[in-house]
Amino acid sequence: MPAGRPSLYKPEYCEEIINSAKQGFSLTGFAGQIGVSRRTITEWAEQHPEFSLAVTQAKAAAAASWERRAINIGDGNGGPGAAGMVQFALKNLGADDWQDKITNEHTGKDGGAIQITDETRVRALAAFLAKTGAK
Repeated sequence: MPAGRPSLYKPEYCEEIINSAKQGFSLTGFAGQIGVSRRTITEWAEQHPEFSLAVTQAKAAAAASWERRAINIGDGNGGPGAAGMVQFALKNLGADDWQDKITNEHTGKDGGAIQITDETRVRALAAFLAKTGAK
């Protein structure tokens, strides 16, 4: 391990990040709560398998928290803007299930490259050739 400042990582962060997410906080929100950057959370997850598992569980817990809020709003218990906030949170924190993304892929004939022809130029050339009698 390279020399430098000692890591601020603590094993108790595994439980804390899950509890934070249960309240609806993102990984970035948890990072702010403990005074580190979002990148630090990612690095800890790469270095500590137990924290990586906790991060995965925290993402699920955050999505569950926001889904509970959506159900609550659906039951008529929400204020102005509540539905929009829940929708935004779910699309971002629970993207695997709630992402609003459309992917379009285009290919040419038989899966090959797309052939592009400037029909305007072709028609103009054909009209010119027809007018001049050229073959």
